[in-house]
Amino acid sequence: MSVEQNKSIVLRFYKEVLNEGNLNIADEILSPDFHDHGSPAPGIEGFKQLFSMIAGIYPDIQVKVEDMIVENEKVAVRLTITGTQKGSFRGFPAANKKVTWTGMDFIRLSNGKMVERWGERNFLGMLQELGYAQPPQ
Repeated sequence: MSVEQNKSIVLRFYKEVLNEGNLNIADEILSPDFHDHGSPAPGIEGFKQLFSMIAGIYPDIQVKVEDMIVENEKVAVRLTITGTQKGSFRGFPAANKKVTWTGMDFIRLSNGKMVERWGERNFLGMLQELGYAQPPQ
């Protein structure tokens, strides 16, 4: 696949799957042996479970692609994520407050499908914005 095709697949993932919540598109974009290194369960179903859990906590979640670098089958993405915390997150009760945090994803594609994703999120910044963690003095 070309760099432009790989970029298009990843942008479609953020737009249609993450922002619009269309998990059926995940079946088209993700390889059957997809490995999300941040998901507790493997494969496409593991990803869908993880996303459903996150969407339950942040039902209005939106992921904005700030930067993308594509080199052959690897894609690096810098993200800004917003959402209103309506559910418990890692033991912290729902704050019913809209928050913004940042993240980065590193994705590997093969044969037109995403096969691996490594994600990092600034959860500390999010918890500080919600008032659950204090910034350093």
